[in-house]
Amino acid sequence: MPITKLLERNADKYPEDIALVELNPAVQDNLRRTWREYDLIQSTSPEPYRREINWQIFDEKANRFANMLLARGIKKGDKVAILLMNCLEWLPIYFGVLKTGALAVPLNFRYSSDEIEYCLNLSEADVLIFGPEFIGRVEEIAEKISKNRLLFFVGDACPTFAESYTLQVQNYSSRRPGIKLTDDDFGAIYFSSGTTGFPKAILHKHRSLVHAAKVEAKHHGQKKNDVFLCIPPLYHTGAKMHWFGSLVSGGTQIRNANGYLCGDGYVVRVAPEEPAGTGFRFWTKEKDDEAFAIQRLSDGKYLGGAFTWKSPHDMISIYDKPQYLFNLSENTITAIEEAVAEQPTVVATRYYSLDGRQVSGADKGIVVRVSTYTDGTVQVEKRLVK
Repeated sequence: MPITKLLERNADKYPEDIALVELNPAVQDNLRRTWREYDLIQSTSPEPYRREINWQIFDEKANRFANMLLARGIKKGDKVAILLMNCLEWLPIYFGVLKTGALAVPLNFRYSSDEIEYCLNLSEADVLIFGPEFIGRVEEIAEKISKNRLLFFVGDACPTFAESYTLQVQNYSSRRPGIKLTDDDFGAIYFSSGTTGFPKAILHKHRSLVHAAKVEAKHHGQKKNDVFLCIPPLYHTGAKMHWFGSLVSGGTQIRNANGYLCGDGYVVRVAPEEPAGTGFRFWTKEKDDEAFAIQRLSDGKYLGGAFTWKSPHDMISIYDKPQYLFNLSENTITAIEEAVAEQPTVVATRYYSLDGRQVSGADKGIVVRVSTYTDGTVQVEKRLVK
């Protein structure tokens, strides 16, 4: 079982339970700092601060990043380097990489610019995603490492040599990408500290990541309601793989299978079926029950998640079994029907080199894709072609 399945299991079983909490993070700044200017333990803001996400949002954020990477040309076997201090985005980004079939490559936050460049080249990373603490170090090598490599920035005030993770990822679906993974697929490359020379790369399969998760859960005796305080940096196996035990324990509590459709349901309403067969049927467990499930007629799958009607692809997941929602009303049904109406489609696509020349979509390296939609909107994004 790939380790991504543990996250998806928790999102399905415990969607509203808190998965990750970030407490009182360090003050963010965009000054050009070298690693020597960072203390071993950074001072934090004097003001208490808390951010948190549940398992469902955790999974959806990972799905969004995965779908963005796939749209940008990243595929199974590619590598994505992560250079971040501990933050709420770290693990969703990590699992988003794994969901594409690519390998996550966590980097030590103490690496110098030369060491960052060395690890990117040694791992053959296709993407680097970094935070504000590393702007200075990355800028020193940006011209060299951005050739045939995508750069994404996590934080405010994105530098000009990178793309904003926050702005880009929100344009992509939260549905699970559906890339087939096995235990024997490679999942991550971890580097040694480099204290006795340049860092050395260690390759891990999904099998070893899951094994580490199970060992940690058993070793620590972690239970569903335990809270794991992670102080060490998440790039290190000693932190992340300890947390993997919490990933396992998140699914150990047994709950009643509430609302699974065992017999004939009541058809509340059938949405107008589109020519492509994308209509929806609304089921209730019992007649006049307020809890309802939404079944897609094209393939019989069920929809779940926190729907936002103005952006119908947003935060919707697909399930084999009914996911019962609440507060069914005429207004809700109308909103759903509006949400599943035909979405704008691409009518024209052009590709350009970074110096502005129009090229074919098959040209190797970083290209700029310009997509025009039926509603007149234009989307511009960089894409890696290998």
